[in-house]
Amino acid sequence: MDRGDIDLEDVIKEHRRDAGRSGEEIERLTVDDSLSDLDRAKLFLSPGAHQLQQNCALERLPKVFQEYKQAAYRALFPGFTTWIESYNSQSQVAAGEAFMAILKDTSLPKEVGLWLLPTTLSMLSTNRNQDVARVWLKCLCGIVPTLPRKVVFDELMHIALSKGESQQSVQARTACCAILGAIAPLLKREEIEKYFLQKAMGLCQDTDLEVRVCMCEQLNHIARAVGLDTTKMVFDLTDDEFQPLMEAYKTYARHSSEEVRKLCASNFPAVLKAIGARKYALSLHVLYQQLVQDASSSVRAACATSFNEEYFTSDQIFENFVPICFCYMTDGVMPVKAAATMALANFIRNNRKASQRYELSTRVVKEYAHGRSYWSRMVFIEFCENMLKVSSSRMFKDVFLDPAISSLQDPVPSVRMRACLLLPHLKHAIKLPEDVGVLEKINHLTTQRLNDNVKEVSAAAQRVADGFKHSLRNAYNDREVASDHAISQEEIERIDKQREDEEWNILSKEEQVSMQGHFAWVLMRGRLLLKDEKKKIDDMLQRLKLEAASKKGSIASANTIQSLSSSPQDSGRLSKSIGSVRTSVSNGSRISISSASSRAGSMDTARKVSSSSPVPSSQIAPPGLSTKRSSGQSSMVTPGGKAGTRVSLGSGNQTAGSARPASPAVNLRPQTPSPIQDASDPSASSPSVILRKNSKTIASRRTSS
Repeated sequence: MDRGDIDLEDVIKEHRRDAGRSGEEIERLTVDDSLSDLDRAKLFLSPGAHQLQQNCALERLPKVFQEYKQAAYRALFPGFTTWIESYNSQSQVAAGEAFMAILKDTSLPKEVGLWLLPTTLSMLSTNRNQDVARVWLKCLCGIVPTLPRKVVFDELMHIALSKGESQQSVQARTACCAILGAIAPLLKREEIEKYFLQKAMGLCQDTDLEVRVCMCEQLNHIARAVGLDTTKMVFDLTDDEFQPLMEAYKTYARHSSEEVRKLCASNFPAVLKAIGARKYALSLHVLYQQLVQDASSSVRAACATSFNEEYFTSDQIFENFVPICFCYMTDGVMPVKAAATMALANFIRNNRKASQRYELSTRVVKEYAHGRSYWSRMVFIEFCENMLKVSSSRMFKDVFLDPAISSLQDPVPSVRMRACLLLPHLKHAIKLPEDVGVLEKINHLTTQRLNDNVKEVSAAAQRVADGFKHSLRNAYNDREVASDHAISQEEIERIDKQREDEEWNILSKEEQVSMQGHFAWVLMRGRLLLKDEKKKIDDMLQRLKLEAASKKGSIASANTIQSLSSSPQDSGRLSKSIGSVRTSVSNGSRISISSASSRAGSMDTARKVSSSSPVPSSQIAPPGLSTKRSSGQSSMVTPGGKAGTRVSLGSGNQTAGSARPASPAVNLRPQTPSPIQDASDPSASSPSVILRKNSKTIASRRTSS
């Protein structure tokens, strides 16, 4: 009974639909039921189809693309680009809306923007209807983020500039403004400044109101793309200059137009920031009460949603909320710990003081990355994942990269297994070529985990390695990028650069000025140190060359050294005669001397003299320097204890199998008058060099004295 009723109702509807149509028309509109959705869409979108069929096909076009994907593109394009020009305005608007629905489908390939771009540009260039052009311009702005940067730079930028010429129509200049705002986030600052920044500033002063409004709406995107170096703040207004602006704002806030009052309510927080909290009671409190009690619900809603800027200052968050995060990161269950790490990562990233950022970061590393409990180290890995989601790679690498990599070598298998899941995020955080050493270390540790003794750890590493080849770049899957959309490396770098600029802008002006001054001082100091270091190294090389030349005659040198070292008065001349190094060099400098054989010959000569002379002459150095010698190397240490220039002497003819014993370590320091010296000698109070070979030699000399 029910079935019969339904069939009868369908027959009645079909009869009403066919009423007034001829048999030929009904036959022409009838299609085979066996056709697939793709074939039916192709048939209905053709120019000979009825308008009802075209509208039905356009309505189902997003579902057809979702089901058939590339097959739908190959079947419908490029024919659809020519077919749509014959549609009426209503169907063209419906086609533009269908394209925007297709762009929102994240299951489609990333090339979908390239598929739809030719049709969109064709509709913008040939259509004069404002409603149709507005829909297709909005569609083009939605396509831009999916396009490769080369297409944006080579095609869209030139199209926009050609439409922005003064002789073009208002509709074309408006399209230029919208396109410039859409492509700005994908271009470099230098390209924007070179090609269209001045054009954008000129369009802000266009003679037509619609063009000026459209260009001003895009200034936010362009300003963020060029950064603070270009968009510097203008001079501060005085009270006399600011008062007319406040009066104009109050007038507009009481305007008869509901839309004007709504815009004033939406911009109330910005005006409040401009005048400051002290002038609020005098200038804005009464006005705000009027807006809150406005007769229009949209104005009241704008007031309710406008105060989502900042509830607490950075210092208040640091003092009151950060301790709560650390508390739950320590004592909470794992889901609570994960939420606490995300909150702490946001607090660190958005802190307005660099010192507090560093303090919190080092505390996380100390208490969790280096914590005794393996649960603490697990929490640190969770924190690293969340930090990479909200911060730039530079902020993460400054403090957290090294301990994050070290977690791959944790003694606890569970920590190593959890750290393996961090590998894709770490690889996306590094940048080549400056981080090539870090990449090699990560690859080395990944290989170790693939061969881990614990099979669960090696299995986890293998899954990560296999999935990394086809993984999505979801280290950046937050508000900017959809979680199921793979993005290009250029997009990742753009987002990372944008985050880095935001982190710099978050800092207060005082912090920025302080850090800029610190960086300038470090740079200048580094240049001065390098210049001074180079001069000292050149002097050292020259003296060592003279020393090598003065020691060619080994027998004559031995006799000279023996004769000079026979009296304490000649110790100063002894240091000058062998060209010893008198000036200490800055810590860490290293000089390698190629004349190893010459140095080895002088060492042999000194040993021969030490065997025949009561005062050993195995090594001589200037007063005030301590020299340690091992394996043919001499290291000189200044009296303050800092290491000086390390001179590599080479092995020369001395080998491990040589019968000649190695020279003992000789300690050279400023001396008081020795028992060996004559106390009445006027030179005894001056610093001298005492060369000791062993305790027996010292004892024999004391006995003789």
